[in-house]
Amino acid sequence: VASLATSVRIERWGRNRSSTDAPDVAGVRWFGRPVLEAGPPAQETPFDVDVIVRALARAGVRAIASDDAGGFVCNDLYYRLLAAGAAAVFVHVPPDAHTDSALGPALADALGALPPVRASRR
Repeated sequence: VASLATSVRIERWGRNRSSTDAPDVAGVRWFGRPVLEAGPPAQETPFDVDVIVRALARAGVRAIASDDAGGFVCNDLYYRLLAAGAAAVFVHVPPDAHTDSALGPALADALGALPPVRASRR
């Protein structure tokens, strides 16, 4: 859940850095640190984010393509999945998404109708 989001955000990239200065639960600050020391600067989802956004829009769900998966936890997870070669797409949902009964089925339909995974540009 993206607490400030007003629409569903389909994330295009995981970045190899933390961009938040907020401490984690252990009090460690990760700002500027890489997710993976030897990793490339960014990893792109192998899915066509624009296709997903258009499919959600056709189903009446407000969605946008996003190039920022967040400052720490979400981005860290996304980057690691993509770096490991997972065919993954990260979806941020607004806090009120649980009240949108169209979101779940629309997202399932959008992801289920995707063309075959394209080669990732790493």
